[in-house]
Amino acid sequence: MSSEATGADRLEVTGPIGRPGPTWRGDAVTRPAVEAAGVLAAEPTLIEPCSLRRRLVCFAIDQALVWGIVLVLTSVALAAAGIGDEPTPGTREERIFQATGLISLVAPFFYFWVWNSAGFSPGKQMLGVRIVTAEGAPPGVARGFSRTVASLLVPLTLGLSYAWAAWDTDAERPFAEGYAQAWHDKLSGTFIVRA
Repeated sequence: MSSEATGADRLEVTGPIGRPGPTWRGDAVTRPAVEAAGVLAAEPTLIEPCSLRRRLVCFAIDQALVWGIVLVLTSVALAAAGIGDEPTPGTREERIFQATGLISLVAPFFYFWVWNSAGFSPGKQMLGVRIVTAEGAPPGVARGFSRTVASLLVPLTLGLSYAWAAWDTDAERPFAEGYAQAWHDKLSGTFIVRA
């Protein structure tokens, strides 16, 4: 599999691609330009779906960042509460310990929900990758939530649901029907593209 995409392997968008970031509002992803009302639409720009290797690097950066934040905040919270070892059952320290453990499991979900809704994450922004809908817009809160929930399939399938993007490369299919998507992308109707 070549790392360089050919014209048949790319997706078409009109207008500038732009980089993911806080001011990004999405680009209008369309099929080839058509003439409407006597005016030729903008010439489409070709973009390519993100390679699995680049996706994995983005994933590793985001995982390291979120778990590093959780580790630091959990350590600070436990140190501030004066909990060094596993606390005695039934004490205040045990309740703080359990609450901190619960928060450290739930916080990453909200972290990824926010970034999935925005269409980029720190790792994706660093490598010029973004999450878009078939229309080229950021996923939004509802799709971001469904993508985050569907992402739980990755560990449950031992990574097969993520690696599926490597096999989902039929260049004959239009963008809206699926292209280089992992299972959580298919379930949420999102695509990972190079910015």
